Amino acid sequence: MVSFVCGNCQDVIKKNKVNSHCINNCPDAWEFTCVDCSKTFEGFDYQTHNQCITEKEKYWGQFTNEKSQKVYDTMNTEVKKTEESKGSNKEAVIDKTGEPNEWLQIINVILKEKGQLEWKKLRDIVVKKYCRKRKISSITKAKRSKLNWECLASIPISYTSKSHNMITYQC
Repeated sequence: MVSFVCGNCQDVIKKNKVNSHCINNCPDAWEFTCVDCSKTFEGFDYQTHNQCITEKEKYWGQFTNEKSQKVYDTMNTEVKKTEESKGSNKEAVIDKTGEPNEWLQIINVILKEKGQLEWKKLRDIVVKKYCRKRKISSITKAKRSKLNWECLASIPISYTSKSHNMITYQC
């Protein structure tokens, strides 16, 4: 099981516990670093990290055997076949949660008007507009947290800056 280090509180979390960690313990967490390969993931990108280097590969490098890669390739083809057969289910999930394009459209409209905003303020404005557009009147704390994360995950990396916490519209 892949484990990550939270970029905010430095806790080590298994992949299947990252969502609950963000909701319950560390709502400001945004970056997660893989313990094995030291690759940093932002937002929900950690979910795509399905295969990592083994401990043997980490310490032995080029001297490890090639069998592990062949096993991974076989598993990868099986997963692709399964995903293709379940393609209609994925479309249903996207329709329920709202398309990422819808979030991005709202983000672009706001950033075109305002120019540059702090990410927390942008998130709050975008979630309010999204709720108005979807005619959502009452939101529980858990639903609000989910909407916040969906909004933040929809902000393109190119709009962000490492030097400050401002989000800027990029054409």
